[in-house]
Amino acid sequence: MIIRPERAGDMDAITNIVRAAFLQEDEVQMVARLRLSGELIISLVAVTLSDRAAPVRGRIIEPTAFAELA
Repeated sequence: MIIRPERAGDMDAITNIVRAAFLQEDEVQMVARLRLSGELIISLVAVTLSDRAAPVRGRIIEPTAFAELA
């Protein structure tokens, strides 16, 4: 696994992971609003390396984002 900054092409995978984790759209919409407004301080993704447990190299397995709290 490697950790890298999110890229424009990662949005679908990130959205799918957030949706699966929370089982509703509120969190998906919140992350989208924070991203569009520029309020995310940093957004990283954990990406697979090729191995038996994760055979698809480069697949996003976990997004992490930080936003400033007001």
